[in-house]
Amino acid sequence: MAVDKKKDAKVENELNKVVGKTIRLRRKRLGKSIETVALDANIHPSYLSEIERGKSTPSYYILLKVAYVIGLNNHALFAGTRKEIEELLKEKEFNEKS
Repeated sequence: MAVDKKKDAKVENELNKVVGKTIRLRRKRLGKSIETVALDANIHPSYLSEIERGKSTPSYYILLKVAYVIGLNNHALFAGTRKEIEELLKEKEFNEKS
């Protein structure tokens, strides 16, 4: 099975968007600013903005720090990604068979 870096990058980008959206929605529900959450997580506000927009691939450690600050556990942070992962993998498998 050949590695398709382009398709893998597409999957990664989509997952980053889902996780970022989860973080942004939770932060806004709490009424917290990007600056406040970033300060509490000890990261730069512009980096948190990139994460929320799905423009960055943060380490798992960074994601856990942000999740802790906004009161999300691992499961809640990645809950929205399960459906995305399944759909993207099905699409990838379909394209590999074609």
